[in-house]
Amino acid sequence: NVSGEYKFTVHGEAQITKNYSQELKYQIRIDKTGTKVVSITPIIQSTKGYTAELSFFEGKTYDQIVAIESLKTDSKTSATKTNVKLRDMILECFAAYDSNFTKYTKVSYWGTEIKSVERKGDLYRFTIEGIADLTEFNYQQALAYAITIDAASGKVKYITTLRESTYGYTLEKSIFVGKTSEEISAMKEDSIAADITTGATVTNVAGKNLILKCFDVLGEVSNG
Repeated sequence: NVSGEYKFTVHGEAQITKNYSQELKYQIRIDKTGTKVVSITPIIQSTKGYTAELSFFEGKTYDQIVAIESLKTDSKTSATKTNVKLRDMILECFAAYDSNFTKYTKVSYWGTEIKSVERKGDLYRFTIEGIADLTEFNYQQALAYAITIDAASGKVKYITTLRESTYGYTLEKSIFVGKTSEEISAMKEDSIAADITTGATVTNVAGKNLILKCFDVLGEVSNG
């Protein structure tokens, strides 16, 4: 907009109960440096009172939002599952900002799964492709992500979806964002089991392996 801020319109859903899936749509404003959330305006929220606690996120930086340990709420006008989904949507906005408005320099690397490596300071962005094996559903799911790792902290910074399922089997990115290679390696399948409507456990397992591959390559490219 004219003040230099970025306005993102994001659309998703939160599974509140087994029988109630809540449509969500927000306009999220991020400051012109891509540093923090300026404001969040609900466009579509619950018809049953399951609204987001905006104070969890407004005025916060990306790293502060990633670091929030609990999004539980005692408020009668807010719902924890709505807050969790909104955080995912906000992280997506920051990832979109980084993908579209931050300049990276290409790093020479030749691999099979990893199609490109780019660098900006301590940030390394890997474009990687893979497959989630959903044989039980007679379906091989093609995956492609841009995964950015902060070499200084050794943690996953951003995950941007480039190609994913047409059946709704999506990667639950917040499971991995802000984690180190060691933390991700230690994750067991039951700990990354997916939400019944927004993800698939097989996709999360495949995503875990792709992220760990990026960490392996980070060791190669960061050491020349």
